[in-house]
Amino acid sequence: MQKAEVITQIAQQTGLSKADVKLMLEVLFQTIQEATAAGEKVHFRGFGSFGPKKRKGGIARNIAQNTIMLLSPHHIPQFTPAKAFVRRVMESLPVH
Repeated sequence: MQKAEVITQIAQQTGLSKADVKLMLEVLFQTIQEATAAGEKVHFRGFGSFGPKKRKGGIARNIAQNTIMLLSPHHIPQFTPAKAFVRRVMESLPVH
């Protein structure tokens, strides 16, 4: 599902215009990004949390050029789903 489909579905369920729903989603995403970039966690009970994760530095290899690169410690964004979210997905999708 893409963002446009999500906007359409939310607009249909709430009766809001697509423009209003799009604006709210953009503000939500921007708020999550700014908080995470500032080192904060953003929690949504029953859904999950967004926050920064520290990655250790190390050595990486560029196989194409056969060179070694040194990676410095850095932060990356991380999403951790809530237990209820994980349970719902596990119960909904069949295992092959």
